[in-house]
Amino acid sequence: MNRSRPVLAGAVLGAVALALAGCGDSAPVNPGPAPTTPPPARAAVAMTIGGIVLACDNSERILPPYSCRVRSNIRFNESNGVASTVQSIRLDMFEPSGTFIERNQIEGANLPGGSSIPAKGIRDYVELDLYFSARPTPGRYVLIIANLKDATGFGSELQSGRLGF
Repeated sequence: MNRSRPVLAGAVLGAVALALAGCGDSAPVNPGPAPTTPPPARAAVAMTIGGIVLACDNSERILPPYSCRVRSNIRFNESNGVASTVQSIRLDMFEPSGTFIERNQIEGANLPGGSSIPAKGIRDYVELDLYFSARPTPGRYVLIIANLKDATGFGSELQSGRLGF
């Protein structure tokens, strides 16, 4: 009597049983597709404005053809680890009713000290001048608005609150 055949048959049946046990839903042989890569982070930039001074006479060296200037300190603080660039900073003036009066803008390439905001860094503009022609009468107000683009190509706009006269 040959005992090797039943042992061999038992070993084969045991291997098949183990292989079939691994084919259930609880332990798939081929898991689903790999998770997709999350979108890149975007810059998180805060704008702080301070030291605002209004001047409306030529002794303050107002550039023609403008009659007034708003001088302010503007700080950009990036906190998400994505570099950004200031595309422009503008001043929009409005009537008390919200009717737009005028706009003046400084392009990023013309900002003193450059336009880049480093990742997790700060960009300060000290005594930045924004000019306008309309007279600042009571009730009129201005907004300072910055347009940014981060290293991923995402654009954003930051806006001050109403700065009244």
